[in-house]
Amino acid sequence: MHQNITEILNRLNTEQRQAVDEIEGPVMVIAGPGTGKTEILASRICNILTTTDTTYESVLCLTFTDAGSIAMRKRLLKYLGSDAHKIPIYTFHSFCNSIIQENKDYFSMKVLEPISEIEKFETIIEIIDEIPADNVLKRWTGEIYYEANRILKLISVMKSEGFTSEFFKEKSNEYIEEIKTRDEFKYKRAVPSKGIVAGDLKVNEINEIQQRLSKLIAASELFPKYEEKLSKRSRYDFQDMLSWVIKAFNTYPELLLKYQEKFLYVLVDEFQDTNNIQAQLVHKLMEYWGDQANLFVVGDDDQSIYRFQGASIENVLSFKEKYPSAKTVLLKQNYRSTQEILNAAQALISANKERLVNTNLNIDKNLYSPIDHKDSCKPQVLSFQNSYYEASYFANEIKKW
Repeated sequence: MHQNITEILNRLNTEQRQAVDEIEGPVMVIAGPGTGKTEILASRICNILTTTDTTYESVLCLTFTDAGSIAMRKRLLKYLGSDAHKIPIYTFHSFCNSIIQENKDYFSMKVLEPISEIEKFETIIEIIDEIPADNVLKRWTGEIYYEANRILKLISVMKSEGFTSEFFKEKSNEYIEEIKTRDEFKYKRAVPSKGIVAGDLKVNEINEIQQRLSKLIAASELFPKYEEKLSKRSRYDFQDMLSWVIKAFNTYPELLLKYQEKFLYVLVDEFQDTNNIQAQLVHKLMEYWGDQANLFVVGDDDQSIYRFQGASIENVLSFKEKYPSAKTVLLKQNYRSTQEILNAAQALISANKERLVNTNLNIDKNLYSPIDHKDSCKPQVLSFQNSYYEASYFANEIKKW
């Protein structure tokens, strides 16, 4: 090892050390901003390699972004030297891509390549050209491919979450029935001239929503056609990489067992940003070991920035349900900001309803700074009517400075 493990561990605070020392079994670390997530992930890998007979190749680290992978590799190079290159560090997509490329026989094709953005758009154009004239997505005037980008985004969500057109139909019907009970969709006053009685439904508004939902359902029904065309092109996209691997794991137990035996320890960074299909992949890898899986996840529900890609706080909440024996470690020491900044941030984030502090996990997430910043400026919390007012304000402040 490039650096002595004792030296590495002695730099950690009490909570960080607790997370790093919990080598066996499932562990969830709730790590706020600036609390040293990369440090504990790298330190824990070093601790595993030092205190067990595990090989470098048996420790899998999954990150959410390429930047996360690079940061992790740099930290491990500092601790382990060139041996750090032996440790499998992947994004979810690059990990699945490596499985597909290593096992093409299991994926029905010898020639199989990721699809480009241009090919994606061309595929959707072909599908729009082929849909029947009476389809709600068909346009004969103006921009006839107006819905192309929306359809691509919807297909991406369907793949990320494993949704089907039947799912959208069911949820759409439930939504329509639900809004019929809302006061906002009922007339509060009678309009005798139009034959409207107080309490009548606002039929036009409900019909407008139904029309939008009918487009959503129609777009979701194009999903099988999109998959068929990708197959003919011998192509797959990013979401396919995950769903195909999970499907292959379910179909070929020997393939799954190969990777379960290979990776004895799995670490996941930014767990709050995983979507449903990514969480499935992690749990599939750990399935063999059940509740005693050596799974270490680090995340923070307050930093979930990929909701638009399907990321779900539910993956963090359900971790304890999936692994009842899991230990939870909370990192609260922030080494990046002054206490005044942390207090201001806490005042803002406390307005969010979807937070772990509002669940039965019963945790306190108020961060504190162990560093004395006597001469630091106190932050101001400003709010603006819209983004234009905000930009104008800061442009004027910069001019003053």
